[in-house]
Amino acid sequence: YGWFKQLKDYIPYLLASLFMGVCVTLTINHLNSNLMQLIVGSIEGFVIYMVISLLFFRDQINEIKSMIKKNVA
Repeated sequence: YGWFKQLKDYIPYLLASLFMGVCVTLTINHLNSNLMQLIVGSIEGFVIYMVISLLFFRDQINEIKSMIKKNVA
């Protein structure tokens, strides 16, 4: 499993993280309070990444769920 294939597999997650980071940065730049930046940025980042994951990485999420169910049972 070479580095090029690893990079190719990693790119969708990198793009999702970059998109989430840009959205959070644009939002928190409009807030004055550091505490509000932390709270709003954390929640927004989590929600955006989860939505992206549910839309584009459904197979991986289902695989993780099945692995958890197998190990819990």
